[in-house]
Amino acid sequence: MVTPAVSGMLEDHLALWKGGAPFQGVLTHFMGRVLGSYALWIAFCVRMLISLCFFFAATRRWLILDYLVTCCIHLTVCAMAFAGDLAGRRVSRSSLWLAAGWMCVAAVSLVVFTYLARKACKV
Repeated sequence: MVTPAVSGMLEDHLALWKGGAPFQGVLTHFMGRVLGSYALWIAFCVRMLISLCFFFAATRRWLILDYLVTCCIHLTVCAMAFAGDLAGRRVSRSSLWLAAGWMCVAAVSLVVFTYLARKACKV
């Protein structure tokens, strides 16, 4: 699920590289956008989506409540993905250290959430 997003962002990254952008700018873009936002953060969001759907599995609740829970899960995951994209965009325009920090935050979030979800939901 993450592959199309990473492939699309790698095209932008290679265009920067081929266009002669400075090495630090290209490295910042790769760490902040390609790895931080599109590889690790989107994987975190997909993992969160699967875990929330598993946790709130439809048990035939009152009338429209099942649909509201599904909409809330969808909105939550979309908001998290959008926030991660904004954060990656900001840090990739700032500095190399911020991009490295964002990449580490995304990686730690993915690892911790995966560990906790497997422990709690046994997914």
